[in-house]
Amino acid sequence: MDNKDPYYNPPEEWSFESIVSRYNKINNDCGKECAISFEFVAKLPEIIRIKKALQMISLELKSEDPGAIELSVSLVASPVYFHYSGYIRATMARRLKNCSLNARQKRELIKGIDAVLANKKLSYEFKEVKALYVKVKNDIEIM
Repeated sequence: MDNKDPYYNPPEEWSFESIVSRYNKINNDCGKECAISFEFVAKLPEIIRIKKALQMISLELKSEDPGAIELSVSLVASPVYFHYSGYIRATMARRLKNCSLNARQKRELIKGIDAVLANKKLSYEFKEVKALYVKVKNDIEIM
């Protein structure tokens, strides 16, 4: 694995420490106890820690965890591509369809997905992201 390859080196916003810090801050700001403990992945290589953290966050979407929803919206709407991002983006998009999203989150998803679609950067995740996009766009139009 090439340590300089951007595929294995996500931007700082998606580093393990940043993911954990943002998740904890969002839940603390909401007055909700953090449901995820990231301690068990601390000794793994960075790219694997990122993968495991995003997996755990994706699983918390089922319980409508505010930190998980916010980070998932950010990743699905983001144009970043790194190891595992396509698969987890698809998983998060599929689970976000069943979450209660506020108007700001819906607008963020529409704007972000529009930009990603314009750049034709989706592959594996296209089906799930498009389904979320259609649902959110319809929700916004109904409001």
